[in-house]
Amino acid sequence: MSVPEPPSAPGPPGVPGVPGPPGVPGPAGVHGPTGRIGVLVVDDQRQFRRAAVALVRSVDRFELLGEAASGEEAVELASELRPDFVLMDVRLPGIGGETATSRIVAGRPQTRVLLVSTYELSDLPAALADCGAAGFARKQDLDADSLLKWAESGG
Repeated sequence: MSVPEPPSAPGPPGVPGVPGPPGVPGPAGVHGPTGRIGVLVVDDQRQFRRAAVALVRSVDRFELLGEAASGEEAVELASELRPDFVLMDVRLPGIGGETATSRIVAGRPQTRVLLVSTYELSDLPAALADCGAAGFARKQDLDADSLLKWAESGG
């Protein structure tokens, strides 16, 4: 299998072994009693984190639960906040995005993690295919519609 971009988003072909969004909303109740999708944003670059937070806040269906600047902090916050969706940078200080993703989905398999990077997929570690992420997107290709499609997909 491969990790395609969301249907309307341009970008590189997917990561083998990481499924892409089928375009089907997740199971009923997965987003909690408010019907909103709880989101955790993880990136060590403050500027991108701010932009990602603004993007998340621009989508009515999203509820920003928190922000993290490292893989370790992401794992800790995901355990505490129980997000439905995590926007995770691949390259982080300490444990990388792929390791943090593995730990998050091991503890809560229904959490969908979208790995993001400015790099092309071919320039990233092959381990991304086995970390349990819902998919991969280039940061420069993210917009509100594509982010919502990734979050609503069953992974």
